[in-house]
Amino acid sequence: VDGVTHVINFDLPNEPDSYVHRIGRTGRAGAIGAAISFCDIEEKAYLKDIEKTIRQSVPVFADHAFHCPVIASDPGTTRKKQGGGGGRGNRNGNGNGGAPTANKGAGDRNRKPHWKRTSRKAA
Repeated sequence: VDGVTHVINFDLPNEPDSYVHRIGRTGRAGAIGAAISFCDIEEKAYLKDIEKTIRQSVPVFADHAFHCPVIASDPGTTRKKQGGGGGRGNRNGNGNGGAPTANKGAGDRNRKPHWKRTSRKAA
């Protein structure tokens, strides 16, 4: 598709390469565009996988009524510079750089978030 200036993701794809493919449509042939993605707390793992794949953090804009401070303040979504490590090795043989994959045919949202709950409130 030629001439795409904006891409809006109403939900994050569960595969980082799909995200890269979607937002890449805004920059064809040296053009400049914008990509906006809405991210819910349940999609935190997808956001972290995307940041890992593109090797940079995705800016979070908090100036709106639906901002979730848990995502913005969670150290798990903040990227730290790390040195070394080499290339993009395939550690588990699934072809996506070590990220887990959903079962084929099981639906787009089969993957479960991979963070742990640290505390629980007493009932």
